[in-house]
Amino acid sequence: MAQTPSSNTDSSTIKRPVPIKILCIITFIGSGLMVLLTVLITIFYLLQKGEIMVIYIPHDLGQNTMAFLPTYLLTLFGSIVMWKMKRWGYWLYVTGAAFRTLFCLTLFLGEHFVSGIPLGLLQLTMIILFSINLKHLPARRKPR
Repeated sequence: MAQTPSSNTDSSTIKRPVPIKILCIITFIGSGLMVLLTVLITIFYLLQKGEIMVIYIPHDLGQNTMAFLPTYLLTLFGSIVMWKMKRWGYWLYVTGAAFRTLFCLTLFLGEHFVSGIPLGLLQLTMIILFSINLKHLPARRKPR
């Protein structure tokens, strides 16, 4: 006897759409690498501050990377939650990406403002792409 699959709409049984897969994989790679780089730069910066010269890191870069780490962690965790087909991961991602966009535009004010524009535009593009595909993520149902 063949059993028919249940018609539950549980997030574990929903098939992941291709756009969500692609966007989450891009975020895993981008945010994952940036978390690793940020941690390494922060460690080297702290070693440098303690007068152990392993590698020279400019003062402003060392301080700025510490500000970006929580945003990369938020976007990475948000994409992991979206990979599990839960809608609340989108809000984590948007929070991290929005703060990173604000950081890019405010920290690079002045002579480095032009370098913050592409980073901010990249974040806005990813937010828009995730927003377009939000319809694929199931809304949380209220308990009866």
